[in-house]
Amino acid sequence: MAESADSWDTFSAKIANFCPTVSCIYSATRDKYYVGSCEDVNKRLVKHNTNHSGFTGKTLDWEIKWTEEHATKTDALKREKQIKPGKVVK
Repeated sequence: MAESADSWDTFSAKIANFCPTVSCIYSATRDKYYVGSCEDVNKRLVKHNTNHSGFTGKTLDWEIKWTEEHATKTDALKREKQIKPGKVVK
């Protein structure tokens, strides 16, 4: 059975969110940047903007400043380590 173009577009849009990505987010409240990597940037941003015990959980105003997509998770992690000497950049 052949897939319709609409079905393929929907599938493509879903998997596009699951690319190993390095991102930089910013909190105006803390005046801090945070660099990290993940496979679903939008889902990760929601997590950052919830009240949790981690560094980003203390404020709820994180916004994405930039992202870089990578071919593999290993490449994304290498790039993340290149960018940040620690987890937080001011």
